[in-house]
Amino acid sequence: YPCTTGFDVSTCNAAGVSTFDVSEEDTISRGMAFSDDGEKLFVVGTMNQNIYEYPCTTGFDVSTCNAAGVSSFDTSVGNMRAMAFSDDGEKLFVAVGDANDRILEYPCAIGFDVSTCNAAGVSSFDVDAATCLAGLSFSNNGEKLFVTSECLPNGTIYEYPCTTGFDVSTCNAALVSSFDMSGQD
Repeated sequence: YPCTTGFDVSTCNAAGVSTFDVSEEDTISRGMAFSDDGEKLFVVGTMNQNIYEYPCTTGFDVSTCNAAGVSSFDTSVGNMRAMAFSDDGEKLFVAVGDANDRILEYPCAIGFDVSTCNAAGVSSFDVDAATCLAGLSFSNNGEKLFVTSECLPNGTIYEYPCTTGFDVSTCNAALVSSFDMSGQD
């Protein structure tokens, strides 16, 4: 949706919406992210357990993304819900929502290039307080991990402190804080 004021959804216009169909690669897409320049779109494909990477000719414009240039990273993990990258793109994070809700961290040899991510080098962080994971994000310096829950009746945002930016092995589940979205529209 195009917006007249940056980061203000009240100024967005539904009439100008652009779309990009990713159903050729996976029929259950859960989460997405962009590279820092917006010239790569990444989509969580839950059905085939892949992270898909699509090149875009114009940054942050999905109408310019190209399915013919798609590449992918096979996580072999079911129930992926969301994804994020470190600021340099050399770490890929995936939220997994199953009986053992957790964040997986994959090293990537080249920033924002999923074909260079390594499943053998995965590390994991159990998000004990959060269940029914729906999304994840980091603070700018990576020292805070935010996870959303979609459990009924209303979701919650959980914040986990990390002593080293973008390193889930240093996040502390015992120091989790949360924001309850009950009653929010």
